[in-house]
Amino acid sequence: WRSVVYDHRGCGASAHGGTTIPLQVQVDDLLAVMDARGVTRSVLAAESAGAGVALEAALQAPERFEGLVLVGASWTRPAPGELDGFIAALRADHAATLRGFVAACLPEPETGDLRRWGLQVLQRASLDDAIALLRAREGLRLEDRVAALRVPVLLVHGEADAIVPVD
Repeated sequence: WRSVVYDHRGCGASAHGGTTIPLQVQVDDLLAVMDARGVTRSVLAAESAGAGVALEAALQAPERFEGLVLVGASWTRPAPGELDGFIAALRADHAATLRGFVAACLPEPETGDLRRWGLQVLQRASLDDAIALLRAREGLRLEDRVAALRVPVLLVHGEADAIVPVD
């Protein structure tokens, strides 16, 4: 197996200079990375909100994917205004809000190493890029289409995840 890993625009070490990061742009980026690396077909893994990008890519180009592995997956569109409180908290105290977010994602006491890693990844994105990525979730339109998915999907999810409940 060969692994290819990339950051979404504005996430991790990837910069983004715009104000929005539409879902279709993220799907196009994923397929462009696959093309640039010569990957014609793959098993695609995604985590958290990245699951929306993975699902959309598999719906648009199912021939490119053997299957999906989705970890702590979130693919539903937030209700209007649902992200506003979190975004306000990020603007008020970016570092503390990220720590709280990571702790809510990984509440188990033995996950300290994962929390540190997750926090390091999230802290690499600027506040503006993080908000642009959050707003991109408002463009998700998967709830009615996910049943049309024709590739196998393995869902991995923690029972105690307070950000994305198992149900």
